[in-house]
Amino acid sequence: MSRHVLVDRPNLQVVLGFDHMLRSFFGQVFKPADRRREGIAVAGWPTKSGLGTRRPPRLCAERDLDVRLLIEWAREQQPEGVWDDPDASAHLARLRSAVRFEWEEGENYPEMPVPEALRRPLP
Repeated sequence: MSRHVLVDRPNLQVVLGFDHMLRSFFGQVFKPADRRREGIAVAGWPTKSGLGTRRPPRLCAERDLDVRLLIEWAREQQPEGVWDDPDASAHLARLRSAVRFEWEEGENYPEMPVPEALRRPLP
């Protein structure tokens, strides 16, 4: 199972990935500042926990639909203006490519650093 950090703020972490065993894409939201919920997703896609599956995408069209829905969900986890930052939008695009690669190749994509725009606290 791959896990790629999209957002890594002191009070919010958003992770996207691909579960090779289930052949399913997923997204999870964590609240690192809440020690009581450490390691427990507070929101997710395609389910509230991010665990489980819609159905394994077998065709490229199904893969493309699932990736589009996952990326739309991921964008909604941050205020709208965040994605105007070129580094933030480029990182999201790289993660989109990474999970597609994992579906196609069956292996994990290397980790990528989270840009400053997605690490600093929001005002």
